[in-house]
Amino acid sequence: MTRNGKIARLSKVVRDELNRRIDNSEQGKALVKWLNSLPEVQAVMTSEFDGKPIREQNLSEWKNGGYRDWQARQERHEFVRQLEQEAKEVGAVMETGAINRHLSVVLTAELALAIRDVQKIGDPGERAQCLAKIVGRFAQLRREESNASRAEIVREQWDAETAAKEAHKQACSAIMPLQALLLQQSYIDMFSRMDARSLAAACDLAGSLCPDVMFSTADLAKPNPTQSE
Repeated sequence: MTRNGKIARLSKVVRDELNRRIDNSEQGKALVKWLNSLPEVQAVMTSEFDGKPIREQNLSEWKNGGYRDWQARQERHEFVRQLEQEAKEVGAVMETGAINRHLSVVLTAELALAIRDVQKIGDPGERAQCLAKIVGRFAQLRREESNASRAEIVREQWDAETAAKEAHKQACSAIMPLQALLLQQSYIDMFSRMDARSLAAACDLAGSLCPDVMFSTADLAKPNPTQSE
């Protein structure tokens, strides 16, 4: 709801501070005096209310409107924070899947009790209506359980695939330097066994494939440092 009173036209910072002061049971006269002493409040009163200051009546109206809205928001925020904290505490002793299964058992038991009570209803039409509602709720519960089970399976598969990819990545990172060294050694061994004509042909081929790189038979014919003299 949009409010247009004097206090509602003030900045959020000032309104929040005012709400906290009201929440701390500060007296109305002191609050009005504090508000009217603020340069920001004076500027708003001058530009939008012909310089008329905030009065206790304005504060009373704010307490019954804007302040109550602020209180409701604070209560919602606190409720959400409490739910978050309770969820963390419960999660520390029971994993999510177990919680869902436990709630499912509890709700199923409650539905069973409801069905037992429905049997006591004498009117057939009323009994049928009540049973239909219970059956619908039971079917909804089963659908929710099925969806939760599928979601859990997908999550487990995702975790397993992610772990496998990470393990493969780490294994490849460890092997690649050794593979490069072995490949380099194999090239050295191959060229060290070639005669002059074969070396020249290899240089021509390498030059055509990599024109930006200079090759020579002297480079390719360098002795293998790993071979014994």
